[in-house]
Amino acid sequence: PDEFPSSPQTSLHPLPKSTYSHPTLSSHMNPFVRPPSYTVRTTQPIPSSSLIAPYTSTIIPSTVYLSDPLNSYAHLGIPKPFVHLMGPPLDLALDARLAGNGSRFVRSGCRPHAVLRPMLCRRVHREETNSFPSDNTLSFGAFVLRDLKAHEKVVLGWEWDDGSVIHHLPALID
Repeated sequence: PDEFPSSPQTSLHPLPKSTYSHPTLSSHMNPFVRPPSYTVRTTQPIPSSSLIAPYTSTIIPSTVYLSDPLNSYAHLGIPKPFVHLMGPPLDLALDARLAGNGSRFVRSGCRPHAVLRPMLCRRVHREETNSFPSDNTLSFGAFVLRDLKAHEKVVLGWEWDDGSVIHHLPALID
């Protein structure tokens, strides 16, 4: 969690253990499968459409992520924690399970006010005495959908598969 100082607008806050511990997930059998144990909060007001923080991850084609049986997407109907899917026209999976900064701890919820968006960033190569611009590189960042107050949790939307049974729950509740 101390790898997150890249954004002075946010900070990491540990969640109470009861909100993320589960006997199956916290067992010695699954040491690498754990849900997020932190939440990202704003440290100051952030205006709508602003970049909250960069989202560092491994970027792979979504077909690669979806077809890997170890990711259990066909069974779960949702990406694993720290993974986000970017739909068409990008069709990419942002996998921050092994490579990522603190923004991977942004939680998902039913009332999102943030979204992940692509960014073109200019890469600069440094020589001994000169810096010169090179090619652009694709990066991603968390952006605000509405004005946020200081100390608000940053929340992304759930990414349930269109065919998931979860979409039928509102009708069942009514």
